[in-house]
Amino acid sequence: MFSQTVMLVLVIALGIGLFGNVFYQLGKSIKYKNDERWQLIQIKANKVIYWYQGLITTVLAIILVVDLFNPFQVSLSVSNVVLGAFMLLFLQYTVELISLMYLDKSL
Repeated sequence: MFSQTVMLVLVIALGIGLFGNVFYQLGKSIKYKNDERWQLIQIKANKVIYWYQGLITTVLAIILVVDLFNPFQVSLSVSNVVLGAFMLLFLQYTVELISLMYLDKSL
């Protein structure tokens, strides 16, 4: 029951991040009329996403290597692994939204 509640909260937070990102970008694009400053902010936010994806890939590779040389076996269900991958994939929209908001205020 507890894990289902945590997953529900995470899915809601990820949905808010996804739709917040879309509406934030749309609103700011209209407000700034897609000028050079806004394009620079989007480029920098995309760099943050590339770093995030690289970090996730590196962490997963380390986990796979550690699991390869681990003397004991850890069994995970496929549904939990897919759900975790889903959460990490959609978390990038929340990271992008936060970076867009930060860069918009700082530049």
